[in-house]
Amino acid sequence: SPQDQVRSIAEDVVSRFVREHFSVAKGDNILNLSKSEAAFLEQMIENQRWRRLLIDLSATYKDSALLTYCLKSISKRGHHREIAKRINQSDYFGVFHAMLTSELEYLGMVGIAGADGEEADDETPESFEGVVSDLRRTCTSTSYTYYYTRE
Repeated sequence: SPQDQVRSIAEDVVSRFVREHFSVAKGDNILNLSKSEAAFLEQMIENQRWRRLLIDLSATYKDSALLTYCLKSISKRGHHREIAKRINQSDYFGVFHAMLTSELEYLGMVGIAGADGEEADDETPESFEGVVSDLRRTCTSTSYTYYYTRE
């Protein structure tokens, strides 16, 4: 619809602007806002398109308290696949651990469903190979994640 097209164009412009002009200091000041003033942040975390932006920014600005908070919030909401596709979670051990647990549970469900000839999860049309590839990349990205996953 025309409204969706306009929204998409506006979101692209805002996303591009944020990527070009993000400042860790100014971004981290958002954490000092009142809960009502920072409500937009929760709405961004709930929206897939804005989550993608926040995840990408967190990969670039690892020292941002705001983006670390956002990444942990995204992880707590169970969006581990989105995180696994976009960044190296080993920089955020809590997020890495949650992603690892989630992905192993998902692979278990796929394995069980595959044995029964059913779909494992209609909401997650990820290929088994894609999940394994992301796990291999994240689990071998540093020595400590490698050793942690070996235990």
